[in-house]
Amino acid sequence: YPGLPLSPDDSSIGSAQADPATGVSDLWLHEVARKTSTRITFDSGRDYAPVWSPNAAEIAFASTRSGARIGSPVVMS
Repeated sequence: YPGLPLSPDDSSIGSAQADPATGVSDLWLHEVARKTSTRITFDSGRDYAPVWSPNAAEIAFASTRSGARIGSPVVMS
């Protein structure tokens, strides 16, 4: 997964993927060892540019969700 953020513990990859029907992107968590993918955001706003915290416990990302300006940061545990 070149260019996608690998968690500091090397266990997961975060990505933003757009819904083909709506064009709205949500964040997905890809577990490397298990080879599974799980959608982790479900907001109607656009979520993108995930970045891991140093301990891999949180993901910060940019979002246009309710009332947020384009590029406003959000942190998810």
